[in-house]
Amino acid sequence: MEYIKSHNTDTNKKYKLGVNEFTDLTNEEFKAMRNGYKMRSSNTVAASKTTYFRYENVSAVPSIMDWRKKGAVTGIKDQGQCGCCWAFSAVAAMEGISKLKTGTLISLSEQELVDCDVNGEDQGCNGGLMDDAFEFIILNKGLTT
Repeated sequence: MEYIKSHNTDTNKKYKLGVNEFTDLTNEEFKAMRNGYKMRSSNTVAASKTTYFRYENVSAVPSIMDWRKKGAVTGIKDQGQCGCCWAFSAVAAMEGISKLKTGTLISLSEQELVDCDVNGEDQGCNGGLMDDAFEFIILNKGLTT
């Protein structure tokens, strides 16, 4: 509460803090409860089929982009007590790219990835990798709503 009060009295801050369900958690407790992202080891990354995107004309890249203003972001979702941030981030990326490609924003299912994607290191609420989620989406020709 002291940190919140101190932060909120600083007039240079562009946002305010408030009390929520995470306020009384330590950083370690929060990470254990919410961070299911699994990072590949450097050996695994080098051996993977990953190709990297590159802009051909870097000067044409905008310095800032707010995808909310483009209507390419769905409303806030809550992963609850499940360590499936990997699924939520993959789904958010798919929702955005689908909007840009089709012109329609559709909320897709994180739960499908949590329940059905058992490839690679994806382990439902016990963590996973966005790369494996994308592979699942490609192999299954998309996600359900």
